[in-house]
Amino acid sequence: MLRIEIAGRWSAKDFADFYESLDALYSVFAVVSVEYDSAREFERYYRDLLDFYPGAKGSRRYRYFLGSQRGLPGGHTPIDPSKFREAAAFLDEDERLTVRRCEYASPGASDFTGIGQALGHVKDVVLKCIDIHVSRDERKIKNQILEQERDAAALKNVRERLSVLKELGYSDSHCRQILAEVSPAVAKLEALAQRGLITDASKIENDG
Repeated sequence: MLRIEIAGRWSAKDFADFYESLDALYSVFAVVSVEYDSAREFERYYRDLLDFYPGAKGSRRYRYFLGSQRGLPGGHTPIDPSKFREAAAFLDEDERLTVRRCEYASPGASDFTGIGQALGHVKDVVLKCIDIHVSRDERKIKNQILEQERDAAALKNVRERLSVLKELGYSDSHCRQILAEVSPAVAKLEALAQRGLITDASKIENDG
């Protein structure tokens, strides 16, 4: 379970941005996680199938498949990057981000459940958003170029966690397009962190 701690005075729009942005970010990570697991499952199935045919493992087709492609009939085909705008639509009900608790106080917290790996990625991105602005205040950055680099740090964090897309057959252009889909959500979370409304994020044991 993911817990995000909050503080300060929130408006209704702040909460709308908070939940909408977390859902958008989580949904992309969750879809990629499910997609990766599905591709690996098909690969295992394909390996097992070939075990029944002597000599098949030495074929060009086998080596081609296991190299980096997932385009064989019945195999994995990457999702149209534009569809990631509504990533949650690809998830089953029990895979979607769910709010388990919301305590509005100063401080307060919101707890979320969902796919473990996706929740972990969201936690890391939220912590990066917090770190960017805490570090900026502590170090009083004056260099404009360095400032711009720090503003891009959260998106870089997302990009690193989406690197698995290349293994799934997505091109560099597709990866940039998917990153662009979550950029507004990351920007909203950064804005909330900058105002001190989001203060921490952690994984905790599910209380059932």
